[in-house]
Amino acid sequence: MKKLFKFKWKKKKFTFIILEDAGRSSIQFKVMDFILYSLPIFLGLLIFSIFVLFTLHQSALLKYDRLHTTLKVSETKYTDMVTEKNQTIEDKDETIEQLQTNLMSLSEQTKEIESKLNELEKLENEIKKITGNDTTALADPSNTILEKDAVATSSVSILHKNNKLIGTGGHLVPLHNESLNDITTNTSENLISLNKNVDSLLVSLSDSKQDIVEYQQLLNITPSIWPTNHQKVTSNFGYRRDPFTNALSFHTGLDIGAFYNDPVFAAADGTISYTGYDRIYGNQITINHSRGMITRYMHLNKILVESGQQVKKGQKIGLVGSTGRSTGPHLHYEIVKNGQRQNPLDFIQ
Repeated sequence: MKKLFKFKWKKKKFTFIILEDAGRSSIQFKVMDFILYSLPIFLGLLIFSIFVLFTLHQSALLKYDRLHTTLKVSETKYTDMVTEKNQTIEDKDETIEQLQTNLMSLSEQTKEIESKLNELEKLENEIKKITGNDTTALADPSNTILEKDAVATSSVSILHKNNKLIGTGGHLVPLHNESLNDITTNTSENLISLNKNVDSLLVSLSDSKQDIVEYQQLLNITPSIWPTNHQKVTSNFGYRRDPFTNALSFHTGLDIGAFYNDPVFAAADGTISYTGYDRIYGNQITINHSRGMITRYMHLNKILVESGQQVKKGQKIGLVGSTGRSTGPHLHYEIVKNGQRQNPLDFIQ
């Protein structure tokens, strides 16, 4: 039974003989049968492998072409993006440079206007000082700032108290370079216009200051105040009955009732042109105020100034008395303009 089913592989050999030309020996070689049988399989596998490799190679070439095309497109896009980016950066740089130039110009214009505003403030302070107005708010800007803060705080409190809506919002719309340039251009034009207005205002205020100074000087040399502490008029300017003879006479000044040794004041700035005594007017003082204006102070008990002395409006120059032709202590006060005696009440404010 074992011998019946026993299979024994017998190795076979194939002999190949190669015959050459006559006179030459032949060539023969033996090949095992399994090699001969395996050769077609090997050739098939080789052909299949070559086909697979060729297919993979073609697929790789196709992918390479696609990748190369994609890379080239990407490179082109990247180059365009870089070019556009560089152009944008260049435009931004130019815009920034232009803005910086404009800002420098605006800064210089602002400084110039600030300087002129300081001149205006100084000029206004001088004008207010001349006219006697308070300049504390201008001298201390913090007062104005505090007042503004107080007003702002008060306004906010009122808004909340009245439950008014004060919120803000909206879509953000960024400004483009053209808009920024327009803003700086408009601001520059406004500053130039403002600068011209400030120049005009400076000229106008300077003229006004000069006018005020001249007017103030005119006020200083104009006898416009009461020359004593009292304003009791005991005898007016003009025709009257003489206090001694009761005859009709012309009174050349104003008699102001006062007490002995009450102060007598200069009615305006001027120079003492005469001090002395005579039997009619007693102790007397004459002040020259220029522009044809003089004042006289008579019946004094004592003279406190000297001839040639400069005096200011309101300065104490003597004491009330009753010297000369007088019925009692009083001040005889005269104003002479261009050689003509004037009614002092027309000048006293």
